[in-house]
Amino acid sequence: MKLVQIDNWRDYRRDGEQFLKTAKGAYSKKKTTFTTDTLYNLTCMAIEKLIMAFLMKNGDLAENHTMADLLRALQLHLGEVPELTEGLLYLNGFQEICDLDEY
Repeated sequence: MKLVQIDNWRDYRRDGEQFLKTAKGAYSKKKTTFTTDTLYNLTCMAIEKLIMAFLMKNGDLAENHTMADLLRALQLHLGEVPELTEGLLYLNGFQEICDLDEY
């Protein structure tokens, strides 16, 4: 099967790297304008963009953009990644996205 990359994956990687750089810089400089919520959101945006770049480069997309969904899509390419699984599922626990099955 021939791999067909999805256009603009490099843009996603660039954006992810920029989000991560901003979050790391704000955290290391202890900038008070960046609340813990803001740092969390910047970090999650970085993770999402970087994982999506990887998936798009490999001709794939995640079903949704929760940390759990991104993890499932990654596992299809990389197999089990326990250290990443633990971190992504931990972050997923903070996401307040409505679950239609619960309503």
